[in-house]
Amino acid sequence: MKTGQRCNSIHNTHLSQSASATGFNKEKQKGGSVLSKDDEIRGRVIESLLCTNTVSKDAVEKDFGIDFDSYFEAELLRLLDFDRDGLVSDLNGRTLRVTPIGQIFVRRIAHVFDVFQTTAVASRAV
Repeated sequence: MKTGQRCNSIHNTHLSQSASATGFNKEKQKGGSVLSKDDEIRGRVIESLLCTNTVSKDAVEKDFGIDFDSYFEAELLRLLDFDRDGLVSDLNGRTLRVTPIGQIFVRRIAHVFDVFQTTAVASRAV
C-alpha cells in the first residue's frame, strides 16, 4: 500500500473507516451503519480497486454468490472508455486491473461502481 493511502473496510455488514469520521453522530461512529448486500458487494469492489488496483471477479462471485459480469453489466459497459484509453485492462478476464497509467485515475474508475455517487451526479445535472 502506498504511503498515506487510506482504505475502507467492510466487516460483518458494518462499514469501518480508517480515518476518523466527521459529521456523524457518536452512535454511527461506534457501531457503523448497517449495509445492504449490494452495499457490501460494491464496497468490496471499490475497496479492492482503491487498495490493490485489481478486482478478482472469482473472489467476489465466491464471497457473494453472484455472477460478476451479469451483476455489474452496466458498470462494465461504462468502463469501456477507460479500457480504450488504456486506464484499465482485462475487462473480459477474471481479474479487472487498473493499469500503471490508470492509477492516477483510480478514484474515478472506482466511482463507476458507487451507486450513490452516480445518483448524486445525475441529480445535480437535472
